[in-house]
Amino acid sequence: MNPFEQLSKALARKQTTKSFWQSDLGPKSQSRTGAIRDLLKSTARPMTAAEIAYDVDLPSHTQNLVWLLLKYDIKKGRVLFSDGMYAWNAEFDSAEKTAIRAAIKLLKKNGYTVTEGGAA
Repeated sequence: MNPFEQLSKALARKQTTKSFWQSDLGPKSQSRTGAIRDLLKSTARPMTAAEIAYDVDLPSHTQNLVWLLLKYDIKKGRVLFSDGMYAWNAEFDSAEKTAIRAAIKLLKKNGYTVTEGGAA
């Protein structure tokens, strides 16, 4: 996509939330990818790589780094990428929770004990 076209689309779209991330709250994650995920989850609109790089304090010349950091999330369906804009896929969370509940039900049905907790 032409950068001028991308800029004009970004400026012309309706702004529904603040365009900056509340950095005083700080990112929940220590990694760059985690910080980008937190940012996309907290905003209700698609964002360009330049906006993400600015809000997460990545150097301005590393806009390509945003795509590299989110490549796995895009492949898994967590992040949607269209026309140079990144957005968090809210449906992914509900689909993942449904799959987890189905897996727990299957394990319990086959006699396994399922405890709450994360991977060690």
